Amino acid sequence: MIRMDMSMVSTVFVALLFINTVAAFITVFRKPRSIASVFAWMMTLVFIPGLGFVLYLFCGRGIDGEIIYKFSEHHQSRINEINQIIKVHNYSFPDHPYSDDNHLLERYFKNLDESPLTKGNKVDFYTDGKEKFAALFEDIKQAQDNVHVEYYSFFNDEIGGQFLSI
Repeated sequence: MIRMDMSMVSTVFVALLFINTVAAFITVFRKPRSIASVFAWMMTLVFIPGLGFVLYLFCGRGIDGEIIYKFSEHHQSRINEINQIIKVHNYSFPDHPYSDDNHLLERYFKNLDESPLTKGNKVDFYTDGKEKFAALFEDIKQAQDNVHVEYYSFFNDEIGGQFLSI
C-alpha cells in the first residue's frame, strides 16, 4: 500500500513538473524577448515552480508597446511645452557672437530635440575639488529662490556634512 502511494505521489510530482515546464515555455515564448531574458525566465520558472510564476507576474511581463507610446506622447508634449518657455525666456537676452567651438556645441544640442539651449547661463570649469565645492557652497548661500543640484551620491564626510548643513 505504501509503495503504491509513493509511486502515485512521484507520478503526480513528475506530471506537475511537466505541466510547469510546458507552462513556462508557453509563458516565456509568448512575447519576443532577448535570448538572455528567455534563458533567465526559463530557469526561474522551471527551477522555482510556484514562486517563479509569481515573480514573472510582477517583473517579467514588461511594459506594453501601447503604454510606452502613451509615455512617449506625454514626454514629447512636455518637451514642446518646455521649449516654448525657453524661447520666451531667451528673447530677454541679447545675441552674443559665438566662437567656432560654441557653434559646434550649439549645433550638437539643437540636433538633440530634448536639449534646448537657454541664454543667460554661466559656466565655470574647476580642476580642483576644493575650489569647486567652495564656489558651490558660496553659490548655494547666495541663492535667493531655489537650488537644484544633482550628484550620484552623498557621503557622511566633511564635504557631505558641510553640503547638507548649508
